[in-house]
Amino acid sequence: PLERLRRLFGRGLEFFVRVPYAATLNLAVKWRYLTTAIFIGVLVISFGMVRGGAVKFLFFPKVESDFVRARLSMPQGSSIDLTQAVAKRLEETALEIQRELNGDDDPVVRHIFTVIGGQTARSGPISGSASASHLAEVSLQLKPSEERTITSTEISRMWRKAVGTIGNADSLTFASSLFGSGNPIQVRLTGDRFDTLTQAAERLKEKLAEYPGVTDIEDSFREGKMELKLKLKPAARSLGITLADLARQMRQGYHGEEALSIQRGRDDVKVMVRYPESERRSLADLWATSKRCVSVPPPEPKSPSPKWQRWNLAGGLPPSTAKSASG
Repeated sequence: PLERLRRLFGRGLEFFVRVPYAATLNLAVKWRYLTTAIFIGVLVISFGMVRGGAVKFLFFPKVESDFVRARLSMPQGSSIDLTQAVAKRLEETALEIQRELNGDDDPVVRHIFTVIGGQTARSGPISGSASASHLAEVSLQLKPSEERTITSTEISRMWRKAVGTIGNADSLTFASSLFGSGNPIQVRLTGDRFDTLTQAAERLKEKLAEYPGVTDIEDSFREGKMELKLKLKPAARSLGITLADLARQMRQGYHGEEALSIQRGRDDVKVMVRYPESERRSLADLWATSKRCVSVPPPEPKSPSPKWQRWNLAGGLPPSTAKSASG
């Protein structure tokens, strides 16, 4: 049966090439200029339909996702408690959306879960997860797209409107697409003066916010953490204090020192020795001790710098302050 079918198909294909196709080819060659004009006309009409909007074209179309994610980024150095308090607002609005959309039998929003201190991997050509105390993410798991009448984009829009503006957050973005090729609008600013760049970025964000449909506006600048730079005077070196001693003792003063480690099953339990919290609130509470057992107190700064301070230890002289280039 298969051999018979193969011979039948071969005879049919041979007939098509010899009769209809050969006749059409001879006609096209005979009227070659008309044939060329017809193909050019079809090409022009095709481009016109795309440009006129009759045929839609998207280079990277949005793919419906079964998850809607809100990614929160607080200022760097924010405590985990502050990040959790802001993320709680996202959770509360997510619960409101769940109650609004869910029916009695077939809920649209099936699960809500939160990550504090990190963010899951993103979709798209630039992906990767991150972890830090100032990061958080709240996700809604929806029922499959073919089983619901509302899109994830509409749910994301409802959630964004319910949350509103979070003033103390660096950025808050909502993602509802399975795959993304990047930001639809991205502007890069360059210059020599940092203050001018920040002002231009703020004005640009305000201008973009005036256009309807433009949301999740943010800039890439992230203010760094507060920083202290320590510097020894010659008098401190004569007492036997080195920068390594100073750095180690400053860390021990604030963070403490590991006394021992206890093995409990598969985990290690570290025992830390620390000063009481009331005695390590300020750098002035910490003393640097030399190898000769000479204690040198750090002096109080005259005027705190908004970005970082340089401390000159030993000798009792007041420290000099400086401001970083990024301040």
